[in-house]
Amino acid sequence: MDAPVAADDCGNELTYADIIPDESCNLERHIDAVDLKERFRRFYLSLPKKQRTILRLRYRGMRQRHIAERMNFSQSYVSRLLKKMKAAYKKSA
Repeated sequence: MDAPVAADDCGNELTYADIIPDESCNLERHIDAVDLKERFRRFYLSLPKKQRTILRLRYRGMRQRHIAERMNFSQSYVSRLLKKMKAAYKKSA
């Protein structure tokens, strides 16, 4: 890895370590993303069915008003539940 294999435009020697990209940062980001996904999955499954439905509809892009109409709730109730779930998720970290 440290043996010179080429030279750059200025004549500086390049090794495989200089040429091969460092994938450790990408791997760390991937591991963090997997951990975050698993954390969210556990949180989501811990919610009551009503809250899971609201969360699922919201993250599919449905507005609070439409969720409320669909589930026969008030928009303010849906808003309060979403805020409560957000706070609980942050606390679960």
